Amino acid sequence: MPDSPVWFVLIGLGLFGLAWGIQQGASPCTATMAVPAAAAGLAIGALWTVWNIANSLALSIGGLITHTVDHARLNEALTAANITLTADQQHTIRSLLSDPSQAQQLLGDLAANLATEITPLFRQSFMDGYSGAMWFMTAWSAVTFIGGVLLSFRVRAAGRAKGRGEANE
Repeated sequence: MPDSPVWFVLIGLGLFGLAWGIQQGASPCTATMAVPAAAAGLAIGALWTVWNIANSLALSIGGLITHTVDHARLNEALTAANITLTADQQHTIRSLLSDPSQAQQLLGDLAANLATEITPLFRQSFMDGYSGAMWFMTAWSAVTFIGGVLLSFRVRAAGRAKGRGEANE
């Protein structure tokens, strides 16, 4: 949220960086432990391919959530404020909000005397969409992190069992 305290943002970024570092370090180790040394490059290549595809999919879903929630919340807010705008006007206003220095004047020209009412509605609908996407990405990250930890334990157990089997032969 735009009014989030700096310490909150820094903690979030720190946790993201910590999780990213753990994942980046543990994934190749886990992948190479599960295969013979000659196939380590293949395992890491497959790992990064799957990782990139999964994260691209997650990013696409996050964008879809942002867009869907943003539009739904905006339509609800405009209806509640008894403001009617065409789809083209809504698109124009969204693009204006990316340039706040000119947005107020152009909004006033586009929807006479409604700029002060419309701007907060668009900003809030965007933040609602963004928050929805971030909650999805948080859940996605948690699931993949937990899956990675569980997979790591499974690979280790398989490696230990394989080592005991070779020692007994």
